[in-house]
Amino acid sequence: MTGSIAHSAVAKFAGGTQLNVVAILGADDAERAFQFVVINNSASRINRDHIKALNLTYDKVKLNSRLIESSGLALGLKDGKYDDLQAIDAEEPFKGLLKWPTNPNGFIPPNAVEGALAETHDRAALLGIEELELDVFLAIWSKIKELRDKAWNADTHLLEKVSIYALTVYVLDSMVGKQRSADDPIDFANEKILSDQVTRVVDRIPESFWTTEWTGKELDTSLGRKKLLDALEVIDSNVRFGRTWYDGVSLIDPTLLANQAYAKRPKSPKKPAKKTARGKPA
Repeated sequence: MTGSIAHSAVAKFAGGTQLNVVAILGADDAERAFQFVVINNSASRINRDHIKALNLTYDKVKLNSRLIESSGLALGLKDGKYDDLQAIDAEEPFKGLLKWPTNPNGFIPPNAVEGALAETHDRAALLGIEELELDVFLAIWSKIKELRDKAWNADTHLLEKVSIYALTVYVLDSMVGKQRSADDPIDFANEKILSDQVTRVVDRIPESFWTTEWTGKELDTSLGRKKLLDALEVIDSNVRFGRTWYDGVSLIDPTLLANQAYAKRPKSPKKPAKKTARGKPA
């Protein structure tokens, strides 16, 4: 048990009570972290994010590798996932934003970026970005941050777990479609090509979509993720064809936008059909 808990427990006994103590002397921080995880996890499960945070904090060989040798991947991170998480946690655009027990300012669940990165790995062969998945993922979200800087905070929907997943998938699927329809392979490892594609897709989703209140709750489910993906498709279509962006978007209550009543965009009057020589509509 931790020092504070032990002190509180011992204080309940009468003075002079003999107490057996098992202590690890002379151990470095990595050793103490290893013993903390192994000993405490035997009684009750330690939060996985807590274990991941410890693994990323201490020397990889001294802690993560030992935990894998001791208990397998139940406590340790396999090499690829370890390296990916370490890079995401230390580099822009997610630097300092992951919600580790050791990071009081973090607000993004680590499994949000893990799930989105997994989707990138799944499409790597289709996009021709094998072994560059992490670089492409970070580049996509760095561009999104640049384009939607005002929504880049904990008070909007943009960096919620469901949004990170859905927007990643939406951008990736647009890339797959572009790759499939092109006569020659598109090099999405090229910074400008990738940046232009992300800009084209994200620009059609107004910033106000991420900052306004959503009617849907508890969206971090398979049904909720599909609902958000469907909303992105409807918004994209609305913007393409000049309709009000929130027309038919199930997540949006239009009366809440700008405190104004929702009025549908008036339809253009139909032009009369031209008549043929016989006087019948063409």
